[in-house]
Amino acid sequence: MRIATLAIAAALAAMLGACGGGATDGVDISSLESLEAGFVGTWEIESATSTDGDITADDIEAMNDLGMNVTVDLGDGGTMLIDVFGDQTTGTWEIKDENTLTLSVEGEPLDAPVEDGMLTLSYEGQTMTFEKVDDEPNLDRDPSENAGGVADMEDTVESQIEDVNDVSDLGSEMDELFSPESDLAMTAYAEGVTVDAPLDVTVADDETALIKITGVGTDYEGDTGYLVTVENRTGANFVAMNFETSVDGQYVDDYATLVRPVPAGESRSAFFFFDAQAVSVSADSSCTATIVLFDESLNPVGMYDLAI
Repeated sequence: MRIATLAIAAALAAMLGACGGGATDGVDISSLESLEAGFVGTWEIESATSTDGDITADDIEAMNDLGMNVTVDLGDGGTMLIDVFGDQTTGTWEIKDENTLTLSVEGEPLDAPVEDGMLTLSYEGQTMTFEKVDDEPNLDRDPSENAGGVADMEDTVESQIEDVNDVSDLGSEMDELFSPESDLAMTAYAEGVTVDAPLDVTVADDETALIKITGVGTDYEGDTGYLVTVENRTGANFVAMNFETSVDGQYVDDYATLVRPVPAGESRSAFFFFDAQAVSVSADSSCTATIVLFDESLNPVGMYDLAI
């Protein structure tokens, strides 16, 4: 379900940032105005497919059970609100023909066929289908309505991460750190970081792990840090942590945090962040640290020098 959530958010962002549709050139708009009422309302995600796999009905149901949803609200006069798990975007819509709408965000149009009561968005192998659930759009939708427990989970996980000050703390936190809820929240947190500049630094590339620094960014609280991807190449779960961290020659380990559980054989994104009240990093900063991987019995299975 974590992958489904991120795939939906990424796919919709790509679709709505894409150029491509056409509007109503050469079409008698007045003849289409009578169709507007049939499209106005709230549309909820019903299914999604991509080149990486399908988002199943069970995935959608699991997200809904957590209060998480993706909606497209189409209002009178061409107003539109898109809400992806509480992340909202406004735009416009118009009728292209009796079976097609054109949705636009920041002036970029995307055609959306409507057939058998289902609205479909497609772009570069990604397809998302929406079903109309209400004739009344909710253009003043509170972001919390679709966010469900994501925001709370992110805050909880951040607290858990900050509570892991050393290896001895991992024992009591391990079960929660590897829970599906924590995994979802950690990934959502990392994916929500604003990228300030790209980086391409390989920290590890061996039979145990591939660890790369892909950028420098800023999180929703204003903390800066490094975007990290960690691939677990072993058959056992491990947790990546930072030690002996310095920025621009200053020892800042007390203000630097990387705690990222990675299941066996899988990859995860992370954000190696710094307390903004004490230190900040940018693309021009230098940073050194030791990244240690611990298995679930707290045995070190890998140790790597990070140098940016």
